[in-house]
Amino acid sequence: QQQQQQQHPEGCDRNDHGDCHGDVLALNIDALQGLSCDAIARSIQCDHRGLVLVDPPYELSFSEQQNLAILRTLHHKWASCCTALWFPIMDATRTANMYRRVSGSGIGPALACEVRIDYGSNASASNHVLLRTGVVVVRPPPDLEVALRETLPSLCSFLAPHPEHSAEASVF
Repeated sequence: QQQQQQQHPEGCDRNDHGDCHGDVLALNIDALQGLSCDAIARSIQCDHRGLVLVDPPYELSFSEQQNLAILRTLHHKWASCCTALWFPIMDATRTANMYRRVSGSGIGPALACEVRIDYGSNASASNHVLLRTGVVVVRPPPDLEVALRETLPSLCSFLAPHPEHSAEASVF
């Protein structure tokens, strides 16, 4: 069993980490380990267009270098796929650096989307909550930018329904 674990990283050979429904394979495993799993690597080597949503861990040790490694690996193994990489925005400089690195990586056109939600409080600054999140989409479908610009204002209204809350989105 120990030898099998070395060949297949945690989650690659377990049914409780993923489901397959027709042409959809949903996995709940570590992104870096998943890309190194032979079974997954074989399943994504195809000529068909597909979507890969990557929701990597964001402990302090995880970096934009690892994000770029995931995007490059996917580009190498499945060049026709559209990849959406989600991330929390904790530092504007770090986020801008990641955007520059993705743009200059040669892995394809990229689209970025950010949502900022301000759950401000009139009571005190200690109750103030500001959330920012982003998604980078590599090789997006042709109409995605227009669809996001049309849809995100409604999402923002839903996420910040009270007058003291605000939300805004940007697509670039």
